[in-house]
Formats: sequence, structure tokens, C-alpha cells
Amino acid sequence: MKKLGISTVLFIFTIFTAFSQSATTEKEFKKIKSKIFPIVKVNEDGSAENSIKFTDENAPLFSEIGADLRCFYGIDYGSKFVLVSKQNIPATLSINDLDALAKENLLDKAAKELRITETTFGAFGLTCSDNLEASLILLPEIWSVITQKVGQDVVFGIPSKDMFFFTSKNETKQHPKLQDMITEIYNDGEQIVSKKMYRYKNGKIELN
Repeated sequence: MKKLGISTVLFIFTIFTAFSQSATTEKEFKKIKSKIFPIVKVNEDGSAENSIKFTDENAPLFSEIGADLRCFYGIDYGSKFVLVSKQNIPATLSINDLDALAKENLLDKAAKELRITETTFGAFGLTCSDNLEASLILLPEIWSVITQKVGQDVVFGIPSKDMFFFTSKNETKQHPKLQDMITEIYNDGEQIVSKKMYRYKNGKIELN
């Protein structure tokens, strides 16, 4: 019987290993796909203490939102969210597929639990659950509700993962109070996102 060369053996081993990992990943992914939700984070470049730094091996997948905001994807394990990396999804699943899946899961949750609240100075807030309020900025369906309430030009803030406040761009007297509230929550809160105010208009998010 002819012996296989070392290069042939390594090639076969690589193919076998890749196939095994892919099959295992697809099987495991079915268990977690309903637990994946979008997570909004600020893109902080440079040496900032809270800047996001990962190695290539565990690099989390993300998409750009607008301004300095990025959408990551988290697996909800109840007591914590774990960011999704390439190791957590099948090779056949694209970032667009992952994005659509996470947003669909969030929309299902929001449809059942969404509430609109009002601040003492006339601005509004959204509540959902599981510290996912900031992620609601990713859903066109949510913006449809918001624009029906305050108009097409919206100013909003997401100081923490569980806080989402908004008002009309035209309600300029409310803006300083909204900024003060956002800053206070950001400085004193946990699971912070951003102390900035943003603007939503015509489907785009930018700094206010």
C-alpha cells in the first residue's frame, strides 16, 4: 500500500478539521440564534479607557450605524451578553444575515414589551427590557412610531443600554434639559453608551 506524503496527510487533516468545525458551528448556532440581539456601542479610537480592542482570533462582528455608533451582536445568556465573533456563526452566514436575524429578534421583543414614557420637561423615552433600549435605534419600525409622535426630524440620546430619550428637533427649549439628563445618566450610570445627542432624519443618524 502506497504511503501518503506528509503534505497530503496535512491537507486531508485540514479539510477534515474545517468540515468538523463547520458542522459543529452550525449545530451550535441553532441553539443560540434566537438569543442574538444587536448591541449599540460607541466607536472610540485611540487610547481611551473604554475603547474596543480585540485580537483577530476573537474579533467581534459589527456594522456601522452612523456618527460614532456601531452595531455589535450579543448572545443573551441571561446574566450577561457575549459578543458574537466569527467563531459563533456558520461560515455560510453573512454579516447581513446576522444583522437581519438580530434585528428580527429585537423587533419580536419590542412588539411585546415596548412602552413610551414622558419626561418632566416634555421629551419622551422608550422602555423595552433586558437592557436593549439603546438598540431600538436600529429598527425602522421604532422610528416610524417616534416620527409619528414628534415629527420627521428627531433629536435623541442613548446614555446607557437601557435608556433611549427623544424629542423633536424643533423643540429647542427641551434640548439643554435633555442633554443635562443624558450627561447625568452617563456619568452616574452603568452599561453606558454615549453622552452625546444625535439626530435622526430621513433614515440617517448623525451627531446633533
